[in-house]
Amino acid sequence: MSDYIKSNQRFSKTKKILLITEDEEVIKDAESNFPEYQWLYTEYPRENKHDIGVAMSKGEVDSTAEALNALVNLFPSSECEYFVGRVNSTWFRLMIMLAYGKYGTMPPFDNLLEDWGHGGLRKWGFFGMCTLDELREEITTLKHLFPELVKMDISKIK
Repeated sequence: MSDYIKSNQRFSKTKKILLITEDEEVIKDAESNFPEYQWLYTEYPRENKHDIGVAMSKGEVDSTAEALNALVNLFPSSECEYFVGRVNSTWFRLMIMLAYGKYGTMPPFDNLLEDWGHGGLRKWGFFGMCTLDELREEITTLKHLFPELVKMDISKIK
C-alpha cells in the first residue's frame, strides 16, 4: 500500500481515494496505516480468490453479485483525477480506457509495475486499445502536460 500512497502524494491535493481491490487486507492496511485519507470502497465480501473465473464457475462466488460490484466500482472510477495501479491488471487498464473514452484524452496515471512484456507487441489486454508505441506516445504527451504527475520511465515499457 505504501507504494500507492507515495505515488498519490505526487498529487498532494488528493485526500479522497477510491480504493478498488479484491483483498480485504488492503482495505485494513489503508485505513489503519493511512488515516489521513478518506477511503471510498464498496461494502462487499472480498475473498481474494486466485482465479475469480474459476471460483464463479465452481459456485464459490456469486457471479451476479460480483458483476454488480464490479460495475459499481467501474463507473465512479472514470471520474478519478489520477490513477495508480499496475498495467498488468485488466481492471486497471479498463478504468483508464473508460476515462480516456469519456474525456478524449489519456488520464494521468502511475504504473507501479512497468511490465508490458512481449517485446512491445502486446496490446492492452484483450481490449486492443493501443500498441506499446502508441502508449509511449500518449505517455510522452502526458509527461509534457503533467510533469509533476507522470514520473513513469517509458524506457521500461517493453
